Amino acid sequence: MADFDFNRPINVVGPALASALAMAQADLAKPIVYFTSATISAAEGNGGTKILTLTVRRSTLAGTLNVPAAYVPGTAGAADFANNTLPGDKVFAFVDGSDTATIDIGISGDTDVEDAETFGYRLQSGSGYRLGTPSSVTGTILNDDTGITPLPSGIVAHWDPASLGLANGATVESWTDKAGQAQTAYTSDSTTKHTFVAATGANDLPAVRTSGQAVLRTVDASSPAVLNSWGDATGGRSIIVVARNFQGPGAGMAGAAIAAVGDDGTAILMASQTNTGTFQTLTDCADAGMRTVGFTQRGNATYVNVQGTTLYRYGPAGGHITIGGWRDRGTQLVGRADILAVLVFDHALSIAENMAVHRHFCDRLKQAYPGADNPRAFYLALGDSITHGEAAGGAFGGHPYKIAKALGRPWGTWANLAITGYDWPTIERVQAELVGDIRGLTGRPVVTQMFEFANMKGNPLSSITAGARAVIDKLLALDPQMKIVFGTSTDDGTASAAEKAKRVDYNAYWDNPANRTGIASYVPIHLDPNIGVDGCAPTNRQENAYFSADNLHPNGGGQDVLDAGTYGFRSPISALL
Repeated sequence: MADFDFNRPINVVGPALASALAMAQADLAKPIVYFTSATISAAEGNGGTKILTLTVRRSTLAGTLNVPAAYVPGTAGAADFANNTLPGDKVFAFVDGSDTATIDIGISGDTDVEDAETFGYRLQSGSGYRLGTPSSVTGTILNDDTGITPLPSGIVAHWDPASLGLANGATVESWTDKAGQAQTAYTSDSTTKHTFVAATGANDLPAVRTSGQAVLRTVDASSPAVLNSWGDATGGRSIIVVARNFQGPGAGMAGAAIAAVGDDGTAILMASQTNTGTFQTLTDCADAGMRTVGFTQRGNATYVNVQGTTLYRYGPAGGHITIGGWRDRGTQLVGRADILAVLVFDHALSIAENMAVHRHFCDRLKQAYPGADNPRAFYLALGDSITHGEAAGGAFGGHPYKIAKALGRPWGTWANLAITGYDWPTIERVQAELVGDIRGLTGRPVVTQMFEFANMKGNPLSSITAGARAVIDKLLALDPQMKIVFGTSTDDGTASAAEKAKRVDYNAYWDNPANRTGIASYVPIHLDPNIGVDGCAPTNRQENAYFSADNLHPNGGGQDVLDAGTYGFRSPISALL
């Protein structure tokens, strides 16, 4: 008997079974594909498009692979998706070296109160892969609308065009006649006939289309008593105008459609239909629809309200809001707008209340919230008139406004509080009133920008540095979560060699990291050759490329360097926001 070779394979199955085994082995070599989750969901938002990403994973990395997926209808309709179109069937395309493939589904936001809506996808069989578990996914579009945002309490006057009871196109002798107040309380041109514009549907509001100037006075001998007590001990006052359809000037007309003017004639807010307005305040809104503009007064501080955004402005109390034009040193400039409402509150609106007013009218008009799907970004700017924007457009020419615009933050998604000077009582009061409100809205720390020297010169260097350190420490004591962006000093606006030398020493003090405890980001302005070196500010009362003729305040060119220069504030603030 021959020796048996134990190492020799023996075919113990028939050809058919061998073929089946070979096929099974080949099938087992194919990658397994499956959804990373059987469910996925996202809140729809109040406007625009939100992306919901579906992900399929495979068990190998090598090679390209296409896996078709069939759309599974649910309760979601075409209007719930981008471009008002059902997404339909898709293909997950794997590239070589990747074990995942994705598709993005665009979800359309709205302000309708509705049930959660569903749709799905099911992976289809193919020759180059095996289906794993889960092979299907259910997507849920979550409703995040709760109806009409309520208006804040404390309304003492709410002028509503609907109260006029007029037909579309009817003339309006005085659009405040039936607001419950005397005609002279608000109107500066009562002989001008305006036009009534009827609502066009359930999601519209009636309006009065101005044909000339109409002034809402806040401080005037003929005004209702409630408008005469701005900044009183009861908590200030607030007034907001709701308008839309800002119209370009016609023949013989020029200028803005809405302006808010302080008691001293200073323009606090100007709303133009183009980007040529003095402050360009309404041109970077999210859409061309309804606008809310107005201001709140607390003592000698004015809070400008635009599209739900709040800006702090240290300065005179608001004198009036002019609709349909404004007067500048006796010159009549006229534009037009449709007025939907005027509201007067018996207190200074908080940031949250101001936002609620805007969202109330967004909800009523089914208008998307500006930047509704973006995180709200806030920061607090401390410093004197340099930070505030003196000689460069007021609050709208200073860092808070310019940086917010540069970061792409539309009105209604950000707010800032620009506090002037190292006046600790003012800083402490505004901190206590508003910073908690900001943090409550955002859930994020407040970013604080600060720099100063000129208003403290004349004191010993040790006093100046100690004063700045005291403010830093007090801010962090009030709000330990605060992120402070600290900048050094520009030129001190004086020809005094002693003060210039002191400023150099002041900046050198902060260059030492040991002295910057509690500072989240350091901005060495003094290293910029355009605005930081000694002698760059004019001492001859003539403006140069970076400084105004007052020898101290940066002009537009200087503000640009402070914002976006190599040693500017924009980058560090952006990083912290």
